[in-house]
Amino acid sequence: MKFIAKTWYNKGFIYYMIGRLLELAEAVFYPAIMVFIIFFITRSPIFVSLVYFVEMIVNLVGTTYFSKLPRRFSLKKLLIFPTFLSAINDFSFATIIKAFLNQTLTDVIFILVSTTITSFLFTFTYSARRLYVYNVIGKDFLNKAYSVLSGTNQAVQLISYLIIALALNINNFQILIYIGVALTLLGVLFYFLLSDVKVDYRSKEQEDREGENLFSLKKDFKLLLGYRKLLLLIMMSSIFNFLTTFPSTLEVVYISAFHILSSKYTILESLNFLGSIVGSYVVNFQSSKRLTFNLVLSLFLTSFFILGLSLTRSFTVGLALYGVIGLSSALFSVSYTSFFQMTCPKENLDVFSGIESTLSYIFVPAGMLLSGIITTLVGVFNAFLIISIISFIVSLMAFFITKTRL
Repeated sequence: MKFIAKTWYNKGFIYYMIGRLLELAEAVFYPAIMVFIIFFITRSPIFVSLVYFVEMIVNLVGTTYFSKLPRRFSLKKLLIFPTFLSAINDFSFATIIKAFLNQTLTDVIFILVSTTITSFLFTFTYSARRLYVYNVIGKDFLNKAYSVLSGTNQAVQLISYLIIALALNINNFQILIYIGVALTLLGVLFYFLLSDVKVDYRSKEQEDREGENLFSLKKDFKLLLGYRKLLLLIMMSSIFNFLTTFPSTLEVVYISAFHILSSKYTILESLNFLGSIVGSYVVNFQSSKRLTFNLVLSLFLTSFFILGLSLTRSFTVGLALYGVIGLSSALFSVSYTSFFQMTCPKENLDVFSGIESTLSYIFVPAGMLLSGIITTLVGVFNAFLIISIISFIVSLMAFFITKTRL
């Protein structure tokens, strides 16, 4: 509890969270598009997962492009201009959103293009802001504050879903997008007020070792092969991320199966985020010795609760299960990050973290796309059953990895 208080009193962390709160604009914008697609244009799980897939791939492209910037640059400029462009793109979307009610292929293409543009700009500014905080408060402190940061991020997204619920109830998507545009412009103003930071993003040692590219994955993977336990942990986390995209993508199909009004979708998401907030902060009250226990337990719990989704036909029970899935998956995420930092050699922490992020960007969109295909082939509840079985296997793998010295 003391660490949570110390974290919030840190000046750099407050800078970060102000920027994160202003990201509420994007947190509102994306789900708004998804809800619109799902409930007004198509209920096809394949199409829904395709949109998520495109978004994640664009995020990967944005991150890769950011890594190829010049050695020295102004973070302030990188925060201001993409954020402003994002606001313009969102505004153009809001002004013609009523035309989507025609449910034509042109509408679908426009949504994909608009989502792609905003996703790229959002990823770009996210990377820039994270670097800004690293230079203000230091990377070590931010890593220690991960659980506090994770829980607060989930709280921000929870607020966004409450806003979506309000917009759905008054049936006005334009207002929803205009709220996002206003918050984005506030973000631009906030970044203007920040003092500028010149960043040496790439050290001379990195440039000598890797040439023009920030990440040399081929060399880094070879280095990682020497740490077999760490490699297995990263693969386990990637598979888990792959699996947990299924429940999030299938939520809309789950609601459709019960013929529930679109505004109830936000209740489902809100409970999931509420569980995530609790799961993130619980780790702060645990000793470091319990990290392994939390890691394995959270995997088994997630598997068990997903199995429950495959068996229940009650929407009320489903709501409760989505809440505890959010809690257990957040507990895994925070525990895994701490366990990873304890296991990883300090001199290779940045390199291996880069590999982990790359694998996540590959596995997550693949999971989203595959979820739509599996749901179409076997149905919602059978899809949950398949996921739970694979999750139990991953949980057993995690148990043996953490107990074995490699």
